[in-house]
Amino acid sequence: MQIMKLIFQGQMQRVGGQQDQSNQQNKQQSSKSLQQQNNRQINLLDYGENFTSIEVSKIQIQQASNSNEEQSRTNSIQVKPKLQQNANDLLDLDDRSSHQIQVQIEQSSGPDLSFLNLSPLKQNEPCLKMLEKMVIAQKDGRLKELKIFGQIALDGDFIFDDQSNLQLLGQYWQDNQGCQRRITPNSLDLQQLNENSYKMVIKNANYKVPKGIIDYIIPTKAFTQQRIPVIFLYRLECVQSFASYCLQYKVNDQWQAPLQDIIIEVNLEKDIEFDDLKTIPVAQNVNDKQITWKAKQLLQQQKGKLILNLIGIKKQGPQILNHIRISLKANTSVIENMDSIMFYNSQEYKSQKKLSVEYKIYPNS
Repeated sequence: MQIMKLIFQGQMQRVGGQQDQSNQQNKQQSSKSLQQQNNRQINLLDYGENFTSIEVSKIQIQQASNSNEEQSRTNSIQVKPKLQQNANDLLDLDDRSSHQIQVQIEQSSGPDLSFLNLSPLKQNEPCLKMLEKMVIAQKDGRLKELKIFGQIALDGDFIFDDQSNLQLLGQYWQDNQGCQRRITPNSLDLQQLNENSYKMVIKNANYKVPKGIIDYIIPTKAFTQQRIPVIFLYRLECVQSFASYCLQYKVNDQWQAPLQDIIIEVNLEKDIEFDDLKTIPVAQNVNDKQITWKAKQLLQQQKGKLILNLIGIKKQGPQILNHIRISLKANTSVIENMDSIMFYNSQEYKSQKKLSVEYKIYPNS
């Protein structure tokens, strides 16, 4: 009996010890779970904006402090509850200096794109241009003045030093045709090899605007009526306080190249006064005594008319109209078989032609 009693007491002690150990483990797990939750509260701030801090209930904190005495001896981190934390608030939780933090932000702000600054700038291809301008003055339906002058010029980026050759092509360059030309003053060092050929030294240069090398004038005797791009005629009708201008235009039948950037300006006398004006078609701009029509292009044999009506004229001098100014452009030259080519860096460059035409029409007598 005494032996059985000792065995029973031993079993009861082992059961009691296991229960104490199990309770101790449960308390430690509960404390560890609460500590992880508290740690999650701090880690949420690392995500910056749009995350709200979580405050652990006082009952859970009290339970954690009672179950684990070591937890009370650790350095607790206190976080003030806020409705919202933004990215700038993270700097308040960092014990580093603001300079060190700023350096880290700059280093981690994105990929290094500094190599883009080393990429070469876009270059413009070297080219040879023939730039011409035709000036026409007209009165009473007849040509009063006609001037045609031009310039051969370099444009673009010439990155190689080279001795180049310039050749003028076409019979109208010949002196017996009366075409006058000269080397552009203060230009490149050109040397004339023969009647239609020049030698020039081109050094590394970037021409953002055309650099003239040859100036020339086309004589009127080499010019025929078919080389006028557009024919303009106007008429005026006046009845008491009403005046109507009609400007008719027609692209020359012999003109082949498309015409671009057409601007027609009707300039009235400054001393004229009127109540109202109307335009057909509607003008793009009416500025005091200047009325402007614009068109992107005129095609072959295209024709039409513009009408300007002045209503309620009160005061006027001897003339209502001061002048009509017309400008247009084309990718051609006045003399179709006048051309030029350049040899540079073992390549041949044919001239690009640009023509600018300006009309000035004066009031009829």
